Amino acid sequence: MKSQNKIKLRDVLNYTNLYSYIESVNNPDFEENINRNILHQDNHYYNLKFQDHDILSSFISKEDIQNKNYQLQLQFIIKKLITSIKPINLSHIIKGKKHFLNTLSLNELQCFENAGLLNGNEDNIIIWWDDLISFQRSIKNNENTIKGRIGEKKSFEYEKNKLMNLNINIMPSWDSLDDDTLGYDITSYNELKKEIFIECKYSENKINNFYLSRREYNRALGKKEFYFVHYWNATNTKPIILDFNKLKELVLENKENTEWVDIHIKNF
Repeated sequence: MKSQNKIKLRDVLNYTNLYSYIESVNNPDFEENINRNILHQDNHYYNLKFQDHDILSSFISKEDIQNKNYQLQLQFIIKKLITSIKPINLSHIIKGKKHFLNTLSLNELQCFENAGLLNGNEDNIIIWWDDLISFQRSIKNNENTIKGRIGEKKSFEYEKNKLMNLNINIMPSWDSLDDDTLGYDITSYNELKKEIFIECKYSENKINNFYLSRREYNRALGKKEFYFVHYWNATNTKPIILDFNKLKELVLENKENTEWVDIHIKNF
């Protein structure tokens, strides 16, 4: 049997596999019935005989789906498999379930149809999909946090070396580790030993781009010439540094009845 981290969703998400697993839970005589029907050369039962229940059992215990109706059993199994395996194509669900469903095979779609998940708009179906979207968003948020920390660490080390080279015997402070609501990540010092405030951005894209929040820009407006953005990518050894004046050039101003919350800055 494959280890869980090597299993792909298509390895287990097929109708015959799920049907036979559920039957084995609901019917204690399942194996005996299969063997009896195989003797009568029933191809349907012959196929059921060779489904790999061990893989499903590694994700789902039979107790998890007992005392549920068939569709609820399918819904539970499908969600458990997706959230355990975390298939790459789940990233499409952030744009809506249609975009995710478009990446599935006909066999996989059959499982969703049998579970009543394709066209239903009942509350429990909506909640099922929303739970899956929230799960993927949490993965994306975690990935963004990890990437953000990479940029922060690079800036922290950069500022340490800068201050050392300036013979300033003060350590920068990595403030976002304790408070992520400040609108900046690191407090450091310029050559005059005045405090400066640094917001760190990191991207693996080839095109320079990052998102700036309203909170971060409001902090920039308050600190002005003492506020900087450090932009890092996967290859640069020094940050691209945007000072307050450059930031003002790139940021849109609010209008009378509108106010932006996050702004995408690119090609700077």
